[in-house]
Amino acid sequence: VVIGSLRWMAQNLDSDVTGAVASSDQEYGKLYPWESLSLINIPSGWRIPTEADAIKLCGNNGSPSVDYRVPTWENGTNTNGFSAVPSGYIDNGRLYAHYNSFFTTKRDNLQYFVEISDSTDRNQARVVHGGAAKDYKMSIRLCTDAN
Repeated sequence: VVIGSLRWMAQNLDSDVTGAVASSDQEYGKLYPWESLSLINIPSGWRIPTEADAIKLCGNNGSPSVDYRVPTWENGTNTNGFSAVPSGYIDNGRLYAHYNSFFTTKRDNLQYFVEISDSTDRNQARVVHGGAAKDYKMSIRLCTDAN
């Protein structure tokens, strides 16, 4: 799926690595702890998104999440083709199912992630700066340059 200057995998990663667990639905890929990112066998040419990649996807101030969500998820239009699904994330052992959150690479010893939700207070696709705790488990969506 090409969005701007990046090509994104059409679905969340579903790789068996230490610490990975099933998401809110088996079809939505797995949720990974931060520590397992280095264990994932990434296909040649692809990468875990950087903070800059995430900003290219969502913009500096976020974007309406309806544009990223599949039509079966709370009236999503998926106008940009990203096909976000409510795979959820895990925080302190609790699954929050109405989100599609995925890790980006770390900068300045902080973790960054993209959050796409349908909650009324955060109904947007946005980059969360330095907010992911080490015990979170999130999806992974790989990207590469579109050229």
